[in-house]
Amino acid sequence: RVDGLPGAGHRHRHRAEDEGRPGEAGPGPGEAAGRGPDGTDRLARFEKTPCPQKIQVYRHLAAKGDAWAMFRLGASYAKGLGVPQDDSEALTWFQLAAEQGYPAAYMALGMMFSEGKAFSPDYRAAFDWFMKSAALNDPEAQFQLGGLYRKGLGVEKSAQQAVEWYRKAAGQGHEGAKVRLNEMYRSGEAKKPLFGF
Repeated sequence: RVDGLPGAGHRHRHRAEDEGRPGEAGPGPGEAAGRGPDGTDRLARFEKTPCPQKIQVYRHLAAKGDAWAMFRLGASYAKGLGVPQDDSEALTWFQLAAEQGYPAAYMALGMMFSEGKAFSPDYRAAFDWFMKSAALNDPEAQFQLGGLYRKGLGVEKSAQQAVEWYRKAAGQGHEGAKVRLNEMYRSGEAKKPLFGF
């Protein structure tokens, strides 16, 4: 994790990994596949199935080019759920999902590259993936970009850019970004605005 706040990236990854399959037509108008009117139904039951069963489904769907399944396989390998933990295998599946345009994979790859999972940290690659995710208004990606700019990892060090990204994340309620902004104001790295963050 670039920023070093406990759980800052962890919380987001769980949220992204627990997303359903956006955009699929379901049994009722506007409902996602496998979801009932309350948005949980069949997907919630599926997520409670034993891991080996899920892995089989993910593999089957991934073989057909399904980005959601590729992402879920990556998450399974990253955490060792139903398969042996393997960062290299997780990286492969996250990259395949990202190539299909699956947004949660952008953030997962940014975290892997910034944390140096399966290789030495590559902050420039992390920056690129976080930028893709931040372009979709992801507050965790914005927070991570703030950390890269603040420390000069993969980009030229810039307190101004760090503050800009932290403010975007804080504006969406990201608590870690609020903490970092206050640290920067107290240390004199940035001037606190009269209003807002």
